[in-house]
Amino acid sequence: MDKEPANNLNNSPETESDYAFLRETVKQRPLSTRDIVCRVLAIAAAAVLFGGVSGLVFNAVTRERPAETQSVSIPRDETDDTSSDLSAEESTDTSSEAAPEPTETPLPTPPLTPEEKNAEALAADKQFYTAMRSAADKVRHSVVTVTGLASTEDWFRQETIVSRTVSGVIVADNGQSLLILAERRVLDGAESISVAFSDGTIADAAPVKSDPAIGLTILSVARESLPDALAASAVPAELGNSFSLLLGDAVIAVGSPIGTTGSFAAGHITSLSSPVSLVDGAISLITTDITGASTGSGILLDTDGEVVGFISQQYAPGGTEIVTAIPISLVKTTIELLSNGSPIPYLGIEGQDISRAVAEKTGLPVGVYVTNVLPDSPAFAAGVQPGDIISFIDEKNVLSLRVLHERLMILSPNQETSLTVLRNGADGYVEIPLTVRIGELS
Repeated sequence: MDKEPANNLNNSPETESDYAFLRETVKQRPLSTRDIVCRVLAIAAAAVLFGGVSGLVFNAVTRERPAETQSVSIPRDETDDTSSDLSAEESTDTSSEAAPEPTETPLPTPPLTPEEKNAEALAADKQFYTAMRSAADKVRHSVVTVTGLASTEDWFRQETIVSRTVSGVIVADNGQSLLILAERRVLDGAESISVAFSDGTIADAAPVKSDPAIGLTILSVARESLPDALAASAVPAELGNSFSLLLGDAVIAVGSPIGTTGSFAAGHITSLSSPVSLVDGAISLITTDITGASTGSGILLDTDGEVVGFISQQYAPGGTEIVTAIPISLVKTTIELLSNGSPIPYLGIEGQDISRAVAEKTGLPVGVYVTNVLPDSPAFAAGVQPGDIISFIDEKNVLSLRVLHERLMILSPNQETSLTVLRNGADGYVEIPLTVRIGELS
């Protein structure tokens, strides 16, 4: 007997009615106004929540990533006068101009009375000092007071705290720290250094780099250690062009020029050519008619409020207390190197200029006359001797100590370079080529 299949549904013929349910259309219930409002509110809430979370994440990330330290760059000033006379094409032929119309002769002005002269002088003085005060106010938040503290013991082993205080100026901001230019003497024996800002805030400072030859140093104050308002207002002072100064120009001494912190005094430039020889260079100081203190410090401003000099009374003429400053344009390269913690190139000679005028009178070659070679210096190792005249460094002509210093500052420590000296012999001056390995001033 044959078996019947277990499932005969598979063998039954399919009919259209069996799949009729596939042609049915499912209709959704229309949204009510309430449903629409609820969905809009839900989407808005999600957007707000997403934005809030994004903001928190962004703040957390940026807070964890401090600003990177940026390299400091100080623009240099040109010394050459680029002005020129009008060319022949630009000049005007006055012979072809029409004759000027006759004008009435003004009546003579009656002379001023003594009272009017005094009033006029007082008005001029008031206007002058108002302008000076306005210029000084521009650097109010840039000038700081630097204090170095050291401890000493006397014969009875009693500890005494010794402090040195100078005025400094913010010259750069590398993104993480404010960089302050000050006199190096504030570091002598100091165990701690602090900086007082214009609003009274006192913060710890750390030495970055110093130039012992000229007596300057750069200190750093971490921005994160300052209140937000102070960090925003304590900005670098604008460094001017001291090459553009003229005798008689008005200047303002700011900081502690008279020995009192937070003081300023106004006056005029009396000299721009007081020479001072340094190791591997020389500077021509700015002297003024401002009476200061032997311990005075600070900066010298022009009438636009730009820094044109850094006060350093160690160079003041002997027996006087007039305010004396280092021209800022001569030390901009030094400021940049110190701000970046870079070493100061070092040759190790002292000398004096043999200008063309001196050469014509004495018969000596033009260049830098070496008066002293420092022991264990790169110049000493290279064979430079007192009495030599340096005429070339790095294959570039040397006409003065100032030029020698400028050529030297673009070299790097441990770099070998050529040095040409003229040495006097039986047959006159002989050119001697030398190879010198530049050192680091410390």
